[in-house]
Amino acid sequence: MAVYGPRIPWDVATIRDVDVFSGPRLRKYLRRRARQGEVRPLTDEEIERIFKAANEAFPHHLSAGSPAR
Repeated sequence: MAVYGPRIPWDVATIRDVDVFSGPRLRKYLRRRARQGEVRPLTDEEIERIFKAANEAFPHHLSAGSPAR
């Protein structure tokens, strides 16, 4: 998955098996994927790793606390 910040002229494009979409679509994308059963739920450890990576990449956008679940 690749999340692109600015709006793009498509909903979701799959390029070389990677779904690419704009940031505002993230919640809708994740909910749709969960309903379709395409992915398993993330573990607490996976969520923490993603949160830490996002905080390093975008420190001014996230708080220093634990991720909301």
